[in-house]
Amino acid sequence: MTANVLDQQSEIQPDWLNASLGEFQFTKKLGDSFLSSRVVFYPGSGVDYAPIELFERAAHCYLYVDYSADLDTAPSIPNCQLLHQQKLTIGE
Repeated sequence: MTANVLDQQSEIQPDWLNASLGEFQFTKKLGDSFLSSRVVFYPGSGVDYAPIELFERAAHCYLYVDYSADLDTAPSIPNCQLLHQQKLTIGE
């Protein structure tokens, strides 16, 4: 397998990612920090988790967005821990 060049681009883990699970709640401040870190954004993703394998060491988080996805029945993602799940309105 060819080495992923992104694996060589390490970056310090952002502070927001160190929050305990009970403290993790989406706010504007958290959103600003979140979006300024290494995020893989995948609109219309459905259950295609290929970017997780591709960016496994380079990204801090994955933002999967799909209007047709049901958060209550979302499958677990291999080798990942879900920190937070929250439905947001367009205004939020």
